[in-house]
Amino acid sequence: MQSPRSPLPTTTASGTPEATPAVVSDDRELVVNLLDPHMRALCASAAGLSGQALLRLAAAAETLRQTEGLEAAARTAQL
Repeated sequence: MQSPRSPLPTTTASGTPEATPAVVSDDRELVVNLLDPHMRALCASAAGLSGQALLRLAAAAETLRQTEGLEAAARTAQL
């Protein structure tokens, strides 16, 4: 049986979640449960980057998707 999820994290003035121990733990659990080893490695490498760096990473990934002829990634959250 899974443990209950932690309460929603508090956010900074810019609306991004604060990096509390609960948020970091939840994120780490999510990453280690990814099935694709390449995606797991990418997420682990991105962990801890600033919001600005994550926006640049997302833009680079979108450019690579276009280069490979893939559709734009669906976004469910604003970075």
